[in-house]
Amino acid sequence: MSLSFQLLFVCSPAAAEFSSAHTVLAPQIHAASGWSRIASNSTACAAQHMRATIVLRERNLDTLEAIARSVSDPHDTTYGRHMSTAAIAEMTAPAHHVRASLVEWLSSAGVRFRTMGQGAAWSAVMVESMGGNEAGRLFGTNCSTYRRGNETAAV
Repeated sequence: MSLSFQLLFVCSPAAAEFSSAHTVLAPQIHAASGWSRIASNSTACAAQHMRATIVLRERNLDTLEAIARSVSDPHDTTYGRHMSTAAIAEMTAPAHHVRASLVEWLSSAGVRFRTMGQGAAWSAVMVESMGGNEAGRLFGTNCSTYRRGNETAAV
């Protein structure tokens, strides 16, 4: 039995420090039909391992849109001069200091992660595996145990 959910963490590119500038966007989690919550911050949560994806806000999307319009307009002098995938990734990548703050925050918490995206222009990290209590401390969330008949799950 596996329950899963997705969290999206967005960091403002203007932030000087990641820990004080992150925003957590998560859906309201309701128990699925037949499941009921039986405990919060339970022992089962400590054994629960999960992954998380943290996505940093991209920059220059308005500029990218303007370029896309101009290279697609037969009357524009830049018509047909499309950008490479690498050039787009570099232009829209989150600021270096924001990415560095995220790496420092996760590293200082002892969390295993890998970057996702185009080389040095990565814009997201995948947190490989962490316990439910570790996730609670890192993201300021709570873990609960649910039961349906003889099945239990910690989320």
